[in-house]
Amino acid sequence: MKKVLKLILLVAVISALTVAVFAASPEVTTIENQSGAAELTAVTAEVPEGIKVEVVAPTEAAANEAAAKAANPDATILDSFDINVSNVATGEELHSGATVTLTIAVPAEFVGGTLYLYEDGALNQTAAIAGTSVTLVINSFSTYTPVLVKAAVTPAPGPTTPQTMQTLLPYALAVLAVAAVAVAVVAKKRSFN
Repeated sequence: MKKVLKLILLVAVISALTVAVFAASPEVTTIENQSGAAELTAVTAEVPEGIKVEVVAPTEAAANEAAAKAANPDATILDSFDINVSNVATGEELHSGATVTLTIAVPAEFVGGTLYLYEDGALNQTAAIAGTSVTLVINSFSTYTPVLVKAAVTPAPGPTTPQTMQTLLPYALAVLAVAAVAVAVVAKKRSFN
């Protein structure tokens, strides 16, 4: 009987811990894109209770754009946006505390290229573009600028140029043929004398 009571107590404790863990875990919420960045098609966040996440128009994107152009002058700079995280109770701006997942639409011409995400004038992360959207996960919050770079164009193989020996071989054979004819002529002349 004591063993059964211990087992029931153990199951009750494990159940209570499981409920507590799931109740305290952050919930995933869809965040409205209020930034005007058309390429930003979906934003979701794991937000702990008491934290608010907003996607709004950028406060200052010039540093991101300058860094992107310096790194790659042919890059296509997409619309910038700010991700703001704040404490609901105090209104205090936070720079961490949530995990935000961004989905960015990419034109088909960039498939095979690279997406660079700049934050506050520095490269935050890169992602290979495999399809017409790219998903990124971020944990720090400020002004972001996505930048697209097309895949490097590899030139089509042209006609192959022959190797050095392939070029010289016909000339060497021609010289040998002329030499053989000359030797034959000289040998023929000597045989008549």
